Amino acid sequence: MTVQEKSNQFFHKKVYASIYNPANPDQTGSKTLKKIIPSSKKSGLREEFKKVFLPLLIDVFELRQKVQNISRGAKLPFGFKKESGCPQEILTRLTELQDDIEESKRWCEGVIMQIEKGVKEAKEALQFIDKMGDKIDNVKKKSSLKIKLRKFFLKK
Repeated sequence: MTVQEKSNQFFHKKVYASIYNPANPDQTGSKTLKKIIPSSKKSGLREEFKKVFLPLLIDVFELRQKVQNISRGAKLPFGFKKESGCPQEILTRLTELQDDIEESKRWCEGVIMQIEKGVKEAKEALQFIDKMGDKIDNVKKKSSLKIKLRKFFLKK
């Protein structure tokens, strides 16, 4: 993965140019099981989600690691500035992320509800069309029967 870092006050935002670069299975000798199944599609909603949520998951993991290191009294890494990752700032950042994701969740739930309504309406429309088709077929059968009966009786 190629990573570009952008500074934002105290936190670094990672921008991933390539999210999925599979390792050559011949070199590793075995394939690893992945929770997110890679797709060959390079466009669409799934790829957009990966571009947004994968960096967020990594950021949250790194923030949690910082908090765990601080709470365990671990030695601070070289170049770690006291003001660049205190628990209060990490808590603020995690709370902001949580609020943003909750808002995204509400949007997704709204979209899911609208899709469900659309699917239901489309199925109802198909049923209506099928019923109308059956009625039209019955009318055609009746009219063709009438025509046959007329021809039969007119011959006599």
